[in-house]
Amino acid sequence: MNQENKYNPLLRYLDKILVTIASLYLGLVLYWINQPKLTQPDSIVQAKETWTNVSNSQFIAYIKQSLKVIKATPLKTPSPQPSQNVPLERVYIPQYPPKPNKVTSVPLPPKPNKVASVPLPPKPSVTPRQADIILTGVLESGLNSAALFSFKGITKRLQTGDLVGSSGWTFQGVTQQKAVLSKGEQTRYIEVGQKL
Repeated sequence: MNQENKYNPLLRYLDKILVTIASLYLGLVLYWINQPKLTQPDSIVQAKETWTNVSNSQFIAYIKQSLKVIKATPLKTPSPQPSQNVPLERVYIPQYPPKPNKVTSVPLPPKPNKVASVPLPPKPSVTPRQADIILTGVLESGLNSAALFSFKGITKRLQTGDLVGSSGWTFQGVTQQKAVLSKGEQTRYIEVGQKL
């Protein structure tokens, strides 16, 4: 006798136990399959048949009416167009907030000669500082690369060769998810989220 079977008598009869369990399971499944189905009362069956007959007759009437309409309308054949082997391209149309209306100023009457006028200092130019321009996204697609730059909450899409605001930098393309900008002989690589 085996050393294992001596200490665990369950292992000795394991194959017989498994065959018995499988046979019982098979018997229960066969009984369940051959068991007669529960029958519904005749009133429920008749109500279902009447409802299906009514809904079927309504559906058949609808189909007949639709076929009459289809037969009455002539079939329009599309005019043949020359085949174009131009690939479709998605076009992104940015939507910008409306620009405020320009206020026209009314010319002031001339000043009297008695008052001496002091020349005012020139107004500073309204060019954006480079720190105000942020790269918010890039699209690396070879010659069709694009970048999204944000300036004071307004996002603008730039193609290769476009100027970045009035900063003097030109968008050259995208390399390794970085925007390539040039200004004269200078070249900069900016990642998404960085300021210009």
